[in-house]
Amino acid sequence: MTDKRTESKTAKRINGSRMAESTPYDDVYRTLQNDCRRWLLPMLNEIFGEHYTGREEIIPGPNEHFLNCQDGREQERVTDTTFTVLSEKPRKYHIECQANPDGSMMIRMFEYDSQIALDSAEVQGYTMTVTFPRSAVLFLRHNRNTPEKMTMEIRTEAGALFCDIPIMKLQLYKLEDIFEKKLLLLLPFYIFNYEKEFSDPDETLEERIREDFLRIREFLEGLTSRGELTEYERGIIMDMTKKVVMSITGSHPDVRKRLEGAMVGKILDCETKQAYRKGVAEGIAQGEVRAVMTQVCRKLKKGTSTEKIAGELEMRPEDLAPLLQSAEKYAPDYDVEMILAEMFPPQADTRGMADPV
Repeated sequence: MTDKRTESKTAKRINGSRMAESTPYDDVYRTLQNDCRRWLLPMLNEIFGEHYTGREEIIPGPNEHFLNCQDGREQERVTDTTFTVLSEKPRKYHIECQANPDGSMMIRMFEYDSQIALDSAEVQGYTMTVTFPRSAVLFLRHNRNTPEKMTMEIRTEAGALFCDIPIMKLQLYKLEDIFEKKLLLLLPFYIFNYEKEFSDPDETLEERIREDFLRIREFLEGLTSRGELTEYERGIIMDMTKKVVMSITGSHPDVRKRLEGAMVGKILDCETKQAYRKGVAEGIAQGEVRAVMTQVCRKLKKGTSTEKIAGELEMRPEDLAPLLQSAEKYAPDYDVEMILAEMFPPQADTRGMADPV
């Protein structure tokens, strides 16, 4: 019999997990999975042993889910990444990004996965079929007690069902591993590998970080020059890397100052918005514009102010203005397809991008 004290602790953990707030790292990860979506495929190959080629289509799922409470209220849950990969056998995935090893993560994963399964439930007569996604968690930090996987045991009268949730530990990956496996979505978080040194940095810290970021920049430039990575994707990865560096060094002003002195910020600078404007002008960046416009329309539907949209997307108001002007014509529905059809008259897609894997 389960101890009542254990039940009480579990209930508190569940309630506490529901109060989890979004962090800068969550925002970075969501931006990456939205704007660099095709680079999720190498991560799936690494985590689940899949064999995706990079040509598969990824269909994003809703990140907002609403749970019905016993008192009749609805509680909103925001997941990091839910999507379906269309291949010979379509599969649905759910990947969360977590800064710290946290036991309540398992509770949230069950809550998220159950709702994802329920959202796509199939009912025939008195039979309901629910399909749970393949789930995993990316831990930006881990310790010696962090396992290789989390396991959910679901007990029923018919027997027990065991579901494993793999854990991807960022700090176990060296740059060589990331480059070889093309795990590009890990690059913005690579600074976490140095975090333990921030409290007592030696005199070589900033130079070692500088050298690693130079290697990252050169690697991404190489992919771009070979047509494997778009200018926009490269800019997003570099911008998000800089955002993580600024966030993680926020409580270590001395380290931040030393990195600024080593010109680390300059290394990470990339004219993302310039590449975006160039793409619009040349008519070759419709996929990139779609990603930005989708975010703009989603925020407009929620009534977000233009100033806040610009801030959240890290765009200057003058850069955002053309998108807002195009979108406002289609208020209040903000149909992205209709907006893009006006912005991009029908023409052949000439991007010719190489496969990511």
